[in-house]
Amino acid sequence: MFIISIQFPGAVLSILIAAFAIALPFSLILISSYKKALIKGMGYESTTYKLNPENSESNLQQENFSPEFQIVEVFQLPEDTSPIYLKLKETLGYHWFVYGAMCLVFACINAWCMVHQFETIGIWRFLYVGLVFFFPFLPVSFMLLANGLKQRLMIGAILGFLFITSTYIIWASAAINGMTFSSSLLPMLLYNIIPVCIISVFRIEKIKAVGLFIYSFFIICFSGPALFSFYLITNPEAMETIGYAFIDMGFSATSTLILWAAISILIAGLVGWFLFKKIKNLYLQKRLNDIQLNADAVMLLFNITYSLFISLDNTTYALISLLAFPAYKITGYVLYYFLRQRKVKAISPRLLILRVFALGDDSKNLFERILKHWRYAGSIQMISGPDLATTNLEPHEVISFVSGQLKNSYCEDSESIEKNISNADILPDLDGTHRVNEFFCRDNNWKEVLQKLVKNSEVVMMDLRRFSEKFKGCKYEIEALVKMVSLKNLIFIIDETTDISFTKEVFTNAFRVAGKGSINITEPQPVSLYMIDKNKDRDAFKILNLLCSKID
Repeated sequence: MFIISIQFPGAVLSILIAAFAIALPFSLILISSYKKALIKGMGYESTTYKLNPENSESNLQQENFSPEFQIVEVFQLPEDTSPIYLKLKETLGYHWFVYGAMCLVFACINAWCMVHQFETIGIWRFLYVGLVFFFPFLPVSFMLLANGLKQRLMIGAILGFLFITSTYIIWASAAINGMTFSSSLLPMLLYNIIPVCIISVFRIEKIKAVGLFIYSFFIICFSGPALFSFYLITNPEAMETIGYAFIDMGFSATSTLILWAAISILIAGLVGWFLFKKIKNLYLQKRLNDIQLNADAVMLLFNITYSLFISLDNTTYALISLLAFPAYKITGYVLYYFLRQRKVKAISPRLLILRVFALGDDSKNLFERILKHWRYAGSIQMISGPDLATTNLEPHEVISFVSGQLKNSYCEDSESIEKNISNADILPDLDGTHRVNEFFCRDNNWKEVLQKLVKNSEVVMMDLRRFSEKFKGCKYEIEALVKMVSLKNLIFIIDETTDISFTKEVFTNAFRVAGKGSINITEPQPVSLYMIDKNKDRDAFKILNLLCSKID
């Protein structure tokens, strides 16, 4: 990419456009390839794995043991009875306020740089410009709080109303001659439309796990040729010196231009890859997580766009405005310290999530709603599958996949299984949140992984929607749970697509093969099946309240 422009804003805009044009198809291809590789890897049998005797099928049958069943309509359950659930909601609210404070610092620095173009700097003018640059708080709020279209519309309506109301108050108080209220809203649209459109594309469901991450990488890659071109165009002597040096080496003028572009792309790509490897290390060191990375990508995009507009009047202040991003990060690090002190429990509980892999979007929607709150209490453990393969795709997994090292993440033998489970991340990150521990299994060793995860989890949620005779894996999981975990710590979710008769049959058989030592034989409990309606958003929160009640 070789950008010929005499204006720095033009060079920056070209970087954003070129990166967008390449990052979008690349993200789609990456997600598709990753999912195919994961499914292929799960289908392989590990050649180094030896069957653990505990995993062999038991033929020991109990006498006719028939458990008691009760189907519970989730919409009839209370939502706010668990103290831990209430604390989780409060902590998520505090987290949102932390990001609000970070965005406020970001807005103030950009506003200070922008208002210096005016002859007089009044408080109302500063507040007005600051409100325009506070707009990134809206997309960040979507990331933190919203799941599904209904929540996005609700949050958008509330925050949109607050922004418009604040603009009206400032406009009315400033009483600037010749400025109507409608014209006062135009800068809000003008300065934010470019990043909003880009973010909207990269946050679509198919690529939101990696979209902004990949886009940031290509911004770095295209910055090399674009800024190098800008330097040469604004420095004719340097262009002439470098150009003649290449021509003396036998290159034509066209070849020289192509070579310059290729070298600058290569250098920028290497720098980008180095930075991404650095991000991977910071992620593994728990100094960054997926929430921060996505929010940081959003804020960096807005910062670049704002500096572009500021540079139209003053290049010096445009460069100073780029300090808004590090100030935003520093504010976060300071406030995260206090947020991290707010522990829900002294020892973080581990939630194991099991499900029917065929659930697709239904599984993803419930998982994301549970994750938004539970991650403030403890970690989530799950066996990776095609349904949630891209929902929880983490930066180090992206880099491992692109570099051909994803196979090293799989559990291969008993030793690697034990190592991966013992290395599961259960401690809070810098911002007080916990992570999802995803385990990649082979076709012949997932049962041992399951057994060890069950033993190492405080509470288990199993999604049995669409469960029928086709899903033998879930049948084994139910048998393992009945044998090893008290029903007091288990939650089974069903809906109208679940084959209830078959489900009861599987549970009945699970009790019969559980063994006399099973706690569910010695201390029998009714099997509760919780019926949810995917069209009722509150059902997910009631399930979350139920999960929290298990660890109160």
